[in-house]
Amino acid sequence: MKLALHRSITFWSGILMMVFICWAWWDSLKSTTQPMWGSCMMESQGGALSFTYRPSGRRPGWEFFRNDYSRPISRLFPAPHFIRGGIEHADPKTRQSYATKSDGAPMTPRESDAMNMMYRTDRDWLLSIPFWLHLLAFALLWSILLLWRAKRRNKAAETTPLLRGSTQT
Repeated sequence: MKLALHRSITFWSGILMMVFICWAWWDSLKSTTQPMWGSCMMESQGGALSFTYRPSGRRPGWEFFRNDYSRPISRLFPAPHFIRGGIEHADPKTRQSYATKSDGAPMTPRESDAMNMMYRTDRDWLLSIPFWLHLLAFALLWSILLLWRAKRRNKAAETTPLLRGSTQT
């Protein structure tokens, strides 16, 4: 007796998790969500999940901010990036963009993050991982778990006569 895939908790947990990641991605395109604790902040905005460490801006306890915005989305699939604080870590393109970006053109998430980090200290950092990358990594992990489940079930079916379908008399 072989259990079908739709009876697997791994299968349904994976479906639920991927639906949640897609919802979080969609939500990040229309609003900003920022839970903060002390010097750590997580921000869901612009199709990416950003983790920021700011020892210079330490606040006690938990804070939570949520803002809806109607700015144009520059990219549905932003690139991942890591940015250190301080103007000395800013690349020439960011310095030039900062001086000339008053024309109202939409900025990419990386440009926006880089400009915000220019005013931070050199101990601060920001890591932005887009939701498409979260979804891809989870789908890969989920596929590996489902393949491992199938391999385990096949191996168990070979060694157990009842799972092969034979009857004992």
